[in-house]
Amino acid sequence: MVKTYIINLDHEKDKFNKVNDLLKDKNFININRFSGIYGKTIVDFQPYQKYLGYFFKYYAPRGALGTALSHYTLLDQIYSECKS
Repeated sequence: MVKTYIINLDHEKDKFNKVNDLLKDKNFININRFSGIYGKTIVDFQPYQKYLGYFFKYYAPRGALGTALSHYTLLDQIYSECKS
């Protein structure tokens, strides 16, 4: 069974519910919410060092940073689940 992931910020769970309902209407059955990273609130970059280049960390827009980190961390999670 294929898992479907929706990256969703914690303060926007209503958007997840709307998309979840639309996907269920299209017969998606294994829908998972992944808590997105809100780039504007990142203070400590230490947990994300393996994902970020020096310039991206300091010069990228915070929204783009959060989006990229959300995708990378989800991919890491999926990869870990596949290995086990």
